[in-house]
Amino acid sequence: MMPIRPGTDIRDHTDIRHADIVALNFMRPNDKIFFRRHYRHGLRSHIMEVLDARERRLESEGVLKDGLLFFPRARPRKMLRLFRRRFDSANQAMAEIHRLQILDHYLTPAFYAPSDEFIVDYQGPAGYTIMLCGLQEYISGEDLDPWHHNPENQLPDISRRLTSEPYRAKQMPRPKLLPHIRQQVAGFIERVKRMVKEAHHIPDLAGIGNILVTAAAQVKLVDINNVSRLWFDHRIRVDDKGYPVCDKSVEALSLLEKHLTPRIDIKHDTVYRMFLDPQRMREVRRLELSFNRAFTREAQSGAEPP
Repeated sequence: MMPIRPGTDIRDHTDIRHADIVALNFMRPNDKIFFRRHYRHGLRSHIMEVLDARERRLESEGVLKDGLLFFPRARPRKMLRLFRRRFDSANQAMAEIHRLQILDHYLTPAFYAPSDEFIVDYQGPAGYTIMLCGLQEYISGEDLDPWHHNPENQLPDISRRLTSEPYRAKQMPRPKLLPHIRQQVAGFIERVKRMVKEAHHIPDLAGIGNILVTAAAQVKLVDINNVSRLWFDHRIRVDDKGYPVCDKSVEALSLLEKHLTPRIDIKHDTVYRMFLDPQRMREVRRLELSFNRAFTREAQSGAEPP
């Protein structure tokens, strides 16, 4: 991986490394911490694992135990998020933080990975500009996928995977795990629906890996970078990347409720009735395909995503 070239903005890059983070003007020297790019880098932010430097060294040096050499993978202490979006003023950054406050009010830390947001003066090639960052709780778990090919078996499969060795330290007793997961999924759905109907905002539920189930049977939203205003009219809005995130998130919510909760009939829900109208969904699908084609072209050209 090549380091960031002098004279370029860190927000314009896909691949960044430890040296790039510690070179930022607002970072203090600390040899006890190591930053590693998380495998789920976002379109809207760089996501870096914050590791204990000693644990990171043990990954390559190994630990001798009972005559065998083990290479334990360092577990992140936190997740550092650097927003790619440029803000023209502190008020714009505060508006982004306000959306996260709405999320916190409705989901509470029981149902999402909380993050401490902070605004910095980033010294880039164009001088000092505003950058929004977040230091987020690290969550380990299995993906809760709204688009799962076999939704009826998804929660039992998640339950089985959560009883494996990597999760054993925080594992709930196996007989209680699946019933508790079902209860938590229902609670998560109910809180998101309250947020939609009362605050007219919705988080991004459409992406794979945006929602995790932990070994303690908690359901956690981990992608909190795209909380959007929801408009109850016939105009289909897209986000700053051209993706119809609001409509796709409502569709994802409806699939979770339909397949993973006892409530089967969702046709009478006023939110679903508007956003899941067949003609509207066809137009959303067209916009989604257009976004995917643009994203593929950018990736093939080696440029940044749209």
